[in-house]
Amino acid sequence: MPEKNINFTDYSSTSYYENWDILRIGTDVLPSKSPGIGTLSANTRISMRGALAHEIFGHRSAALSGMTNVDPILEEVQASIRAARYAPNLTSTERVTLLRDAVSRLNNIGLRVRDIKNDLWMAQDNTFTPKIRR
Repeated sequence: MPEKNINFTDYSSTSYYENWDILRIGTDVLPSKSPGIGTLSANTRISMRGALAHEIFGHRSAALSGMTNVDPILEEVQASIRAARYAPNLTSTERVTLLRDAVSRLNNIGLRVRDIKNDLWMAQDNTFTPKIRR
């Protein structure tokens, strides 16, 4: 991720903006030290390195390859799985947490990985011709 494309903010959440190739890092990038009941969102479970890997190796690599998923939930699932599989320097715990995030998101909508695995882009590199996802 080019340094010039990284912005820090106190006013919005951590996100990758595909149209501008910008990574905005908000204060939510750090996991909560004491999450309340029912507040186990992705950013309360995933480490800072895991969250940034999710944005960069998940969302950004898919966007640059033309392989983002048009379904927002499947895009998040894809980003977490890709980060768990391909981001360098993550611990095994961070990788498992990212995979659990993907499974949790699918469980929330009554799906399993095997139900949608053909709808996700899991290629490791960009040496293919991008296709449009519908």
